[in-house]
Amino acid sequence: MRQTTINIMQFEELSDRAKEVARQWWRSCAYGDEWWENIYSDAETIGLKITGFDTSRSEEITGEFIDNPEDTAKQILLNHGEECETVTTAQAFLDGGSVDEDIEEWVFDDQNEEEFLSSLLNGYLVMLREEELDYFSDEAVDESITINEYEFTEDGSIF
Repeated sequence: MRQTTINIMQFEELSDRAKEVARQWWRSCAYGDEWWENIYSDAETIGLKITGFDTSRSEEITGEFIDNPEDTAKQILLNHGEECETVTTAQAFLDGGSVDEDIEEWVFDDQNEEEFLSSLLNGYLVMLREEELDYFSDEAVDESITINEYEFTEDGSIF
């Protein structure tokens, strides 16, 4: 029979190299955490549905208006702060429409609607990139590992 001793350590006790191994382990598991949900939820409150995004290679985002662009613009004006770029975009969109006297409603041309959607989606892509950078920063990862009291071997492998 052979007996082996393994030293179990808290994150703070690890060497710098072992801490990096632990961080990589956490990051590989965390991509399933759906860290983007708050941004998706914010978009839905203004009437925008994000249908997909990629913040790495292609850096693209897709989405659509839930109801109509005019309602989305009005929701932005009600829900987003004046310093937010979406407010400027929404106001410019609303200023670009015209009133159809027959139906007494604002009418926008398709190109204006497409530009409005594209601008909003690009803004949300920036938010997603920033959220991802914050969520996966060394500081945030270290805090999550410490709070959850994960234990590691000396080389930084999870125990």
